[in-house]
Amino acid sequence: MASGKISRVCSIDIEKLKEKIKVYNFKVEDWHTYYVSKDGILVHNQCFVTEGAVDAVEWTNYGYKHFPQKNMSWKDCE
Repeated sequence: MASGKISRVCSIDIEKLKEKIKVYNFKVEDWHTYYVSKDGILVHNQCFVTEGAVDAVEWTNYGYKHFPQKNMSWKDCE
């Protein structure tokens, strides 16, 4: 969190819409990490770390800095 507080994500909801809406995709240089929402939640714009991939991850004191992934699509993150 932007406040420095650490929280655990306990659930994730996926909302399926009946209509198409405009969405935006962007790239973040270097850390691939940014804050979202009025609560200042720190997120990473990559998929979760899967078993067997941990050795390729660049770790910091706050979690991972970069998670290299190859041949993955958004479906791999569901």
